[in-house]
Amino acid sequence: MPQDHKTAGEFVWTSPDGAKIKLPSMSSLKAGTVRKYRKLPEVDFMFSILEDMADPAELDKIDELSTTDLNALFSAWQADEDGASFPQS
Repeated sequence: MPQDHKTAGEFVWTSPDGAKIKLPSMSSLKAGTVRKYRKLPEVDFMFSILEDMADPAELDKIDELSTTDLNALFSAWQADEDGASFPQS
């Protein structure tokens, strides 16, 4: 069963296949980054944020996820307790 947890400034999610993905906590997201991508469709917005924040090695792991697991990762990352809440359009 996948698990997600965090340490200071870090969000960690484990896929059902056991891939551990480490991302910066959403709380480290800068307002200017949100502003920069604010007019993008939701999927483009999330991938743009991900590409800005994630290390290349983590992006390589994310590229191997199924779309179901990718959706689970995005949902968990956005629900990160210390994270930002994105405005709904």
